[in-house]
Amino acid sequence: SGHSHKKKRIRGRIKIAVICLAAGILLLILAAISSLLLFSNRNKDKKNSEDGTVNEHYMRMTAQELSRATDGCSNENLLGTSNLSSVYKAVLHDGRTVAIKILKLGNHRAKNSFNRECYVLSRVRHRNLVKIIGLCSNLEIKALVLEFMVNGNLDKQLHEAEHCQMSWDQRLQI
Repeated sequence: SGHSHKKKRIRGRIKIAVICLAAGILLLILAAISSLLLFSNRNKDKKNSEDGTVNEHYMRMTAQELSRATDGCSNENLLGTSNLSSVYKAVLHDGRTVAIKILKLGNHRAKNSFNRECYVLSRVRHRNLVKIIGLCSNLEIKALVLEFMVNGNLDKQLHEAEHCQMSWDQRLQI
C-alpha cells in the first residue's frame, strides 16, 4: 500500500509537470504568433505611411500631367535644383500655380528622401512649411506637388539682398 501510494504521487506529479509543460509551450506559441502579427502589421503601417500610400486625400497626378504642367520641365520653369531633385514652377489644369519637386531616381538616396518628405510633410503643420497638394509616384517618376511660394523660399528672403523685402528686425524674429 505504501508502494502504490508512492506510485500515485509520482503519477500525479508527472501529470502536473506534463500539464505545466503543455501550457508553457502553448503560451510560447501564442506569444510568437502575436509577435509575428504585431510586427507584420507595424511594418505594413510603416511602409504604407512612408511611401505616401496612406495619403489618399492628396491629388494623384500622372507623369503626363506633370509634364504638361511644367511645360516639359522647361528651364524657364526651373526654380531650383539639388543632388536629389529639381523644383519647377507649374500651372495645373485648374489654373493653380504650384511648385513640383521631381526627384532624380538615378540617385539611390532620392527614393528614401521622397518617402521621408511625404511622411513628414503629411503630418507636420506649420505656417512656415509648404503643404503637399498632390503627388506622382510610380516606377518612372516620384514627384511632390507643393504650394507655390510667390515670394521665393525663406533662404532667399533672409540671405539674398535682391530678394529680401524684410528689415533686419523682421529677419531676426524669424
